[in-house]
Amino acid sequence: MPIELNELANAGLETLKLEVGDKWRGILIDIDPVPHNDFETGAPLFDKSGKAKTKWVARLRLSNATSADNDVAWWTQNQVQFSLRAAISLHPNNYLGAEIGIERMPDGVPRTKGYKGAADYRIVIITPAPAGWVDPFAHVATLVAVDTESPF
Repeated sequence: MPIELNELANAGLETLKLEVGDKWRGILIDIDPVPHNDFETGAPLFDKSGKAKTKWVARLRLSNATSADNDVAWWTQNQVQFSLRAAISLHPNNYLGAEIGIERMPDGVPRTKGYKGAADYRIVIITPAPAGWVDPFAHVATLVAVDTESPF
C-alpha cells in the first residue's frame, strides 16, 4: 500500500538527513512512491511530458530498536530510488526487513552552471531479510488495536 505524505507527517516521522561523509545503518521497513506535490499549494507536479512526478519514501528503523517510535522517513526524488534499486537488485525477494547501510557521497556534477549537483548515496544490503519477514512492531500494533476494540 503506498504511503501518503500526510500519513508520514501525522505519524511524526522525522526525516533522515545525511551530510557528505555521514553513514547510517538500520532496517528498511518499506519503500513506496508518493506524489510529488508543490510545497506551497499542495497541487501535484508534472514533468514536461505531462506525467505526474513522484518521490520515493523509505521508512527506516535503527537495527537495535525496541519499537517503531523512532522510525525515520528518507525521501527524495530520484536518489533513493536509484540507490536502493541497485542494492535491491542483489536481493530482490528479501529487501524489506533487510539491514542496510547508507553513506552520503559527494554531490554529483551540476547539470546547470551555478547550481549544486544532485545528492549521491551509496547503499548496501548488509543482511538480507529472512523469507516472509513481517515488521514485528506493525504486527503488535495491529493486535493491540483488535484487542482494544473487541467487545469481549
